[in-house]
Amino acid sequence: MGFSGRAIGWTIVLLCVGVAVARVGPSDSIDITVLVNNSAHMPAIVLRQAESEAGRIFAFSQIQIGWRDCAPGLLTKDPCQRGPGENEFVVHLVPTGQTSLDSMFGIAFVGQDGDGKYCDIFLDRIQETVRTTRIGLGQLTATVIAHELGHLLLGSHSHSFFGIMMPRWTQEELQRIAMGNLLFSKEEALRMRMRLQSQERKTPNIALETRK
Repeated sequence: MGFSGRAIGWTIVLLCVGVAVARVGPSDSIDITVLVNNSAHMPAIVLRQAESEAGRIFAFSQIQIGWRDCAPGLLTKDPCQRGPGENEFVVHLVPTGQTSLDSMFGIAFVGQDGDGKYCDIFLDRIQETVRTTRIGLGQLTATVIAHELGHLLLGSHSHSFFGIMMPRWTQEELQRIAMGNLLFSKEEALRMRMRLQSQERKTPNIALETRK
């Protein structure tokens, strides 16, 4: 995920590296856990704002997020010192972007089979955009996190023509982020819940982007 553009004509491009569906009732709500590794040292109050807002975005899709912040150092009880379990995902806030395109906000790591557990968020690039817009740091970070988690929950090729999963965010989408109403579509929400519930039903015997 990333961004591109200048004062006028902002566009945001969101990147996913890498859609399976099952059957679930449209009203079913599913819980997931997100492990947050704050290597970028984002202030705790801003990180709480970002987690709360990202959780609110997913709540509209009837997905409830439990946030687990990783502890610094090698603590044996730190959940980030083990691999993510069922319906667990990892968000890694890094201080500087690590892609060839300096406009990228983050990246979700999704395999050819559509499965993924990890995403990186590039704080420096988000901060640059915040300085030239009226969007708060916590709010924009939350929307970037939601987009990248969307890739992990929807699988590969999960960009959309509208909403939070658009590959490019225009000025209109930036305004919607500021107002807090850039969300997943109803179809995306259903697909995410179906995918999560399908994984919950698996047993050990079954083989198992932003620019300006």
